[in-house]
Amino acid sequence: MSKHNPTISPESRKRLSHYHSPTQLRFDTWHRLEQNCGQLSDRQARKADIVRFRKAVEEALGILEPIEDYTAFPSLEDFDLLWKLFRREDYRSLARVVSRIVRALSSHAYRSHAIKLTADLDLDSDESASVFGPEGSESERPYFEVLIVDDISRADIVRLRQGLAGMRRPEDPFVYD
Repeated sequence: MSKHNPTISPESRKRLSHYHSPTQLRFDTWHRLEQNCGQLSDRQARKADIVRFRKAVEEALGILEPIEDYTAFPSLEDFDLLWKLFRREDYRSLARVVSRIVRALSSHAYRSHAIKLTADLDLDSDESASVFGPEGSESERPYFEVLIVDDISRADIVRLRQGLAGMRRPEDPFVYD
């Protein structure tokens, strides 16, 4: 499903082989990505060598992308935003967006309210982040994610996701994405 083709080095493949839990791999990779994005942004601002950190960020995005195809947050559109910022070499914005994602994943905040990834970034309006539905007392209700397995296009996935989000009601006894 991935439309990006980053290269994962043989050394990284060896490091990945010790993981027995995709959840732990995801968690560790997001945190490593956050650290590397911060370093990349800082080094770019100081006009220092960025090659090592650029490669580390690209590799982490490549590891995460197939995992994130199966999660509700961040969405496919959110992940596309990460690649767009990376390719534009807007490392400052990339570091900020990745930090927001890591905070939301660590705190599970995305389960209770919409996460605006592009808040205070200078981006086009059509690049806004995911909004998962009405805000409210969702944190008090059970949360779950629905995985639908089918061979459909990314555009169909977006439409399906929006359709499901549009069916949510504040009175629902649970929150789902």
